[in-house]
Amino acid sequence: MPAERLATIVPLPMPDGDYRALVEVLVEISRGGDLPSTFRAVARGVSRLTTLDWLGISWRGSQDEQPTLHASLVGQVDWLATSSPLPGSDGALGLWFLPELPRIVGSQRRALAAGDPAWPVPPQIDALLTVPLPRSGGGSRRAGQREHRRGAIVLGRSQRGPFDPGLVALLEPVAAHVAVLLERTDWLERFRATNTELRQRLQEQA
Repeated sequence: MPAERLATIVPLPMPDGDYRALVEVLVEISRGGDLPSTFRAVARGVSRLTTLDWLGISWRGSQDEQPTLHASLVGQVDWLATSSPLPGSDGALGLWFLPELPRIVGSQRRALAAGDPAWPVPPQIDALLTVPLPRSGGGSRRAGQREHRRGAIVLGRSQRGPFDPGLVALLEPVAAHVAVLLERTDWLERFRATNTELRQRLQEQA
């Protein structure tokens, strides 16, 4: 008679309720069809996991492409207010908007050199949390490989205290999902632009 096998119970790293919330968030994010709707879906989803007053999503579509920061206004997290090129990827900008690892700080004064005119976070925001956006194939966090730095989800709070470090485990799957959606959005925009160009050429030749 074979020996009795005992089940091994492996504790989950997060409460079960957090996993259920995460599934709901991923479903919410999937409803985005273009960049503004994707941004709103991310904002609504992340707001289910934590309180925040500002949201930024930095994104670089390819290795040679200049990264872009899509950001909300303070207090209007679910509205895509601006989309502008990041002026650089060195120093504090690179650490927070093209990061290799998640970062948390209780005061953004510690995150940048004082008076940096390129720093894009509104001055009303104090606490920051950033989670890297990986490549859709899984990405890499090996130091020194900038081609893997696709961007980040950056959350900001104003006078609400620092973010819980445990939030990173919830946001990493969200970041991976957002990266896939942004790649899809980039592809759709290029497809539409090419389609429009072809139609114009056909009309000119007709």
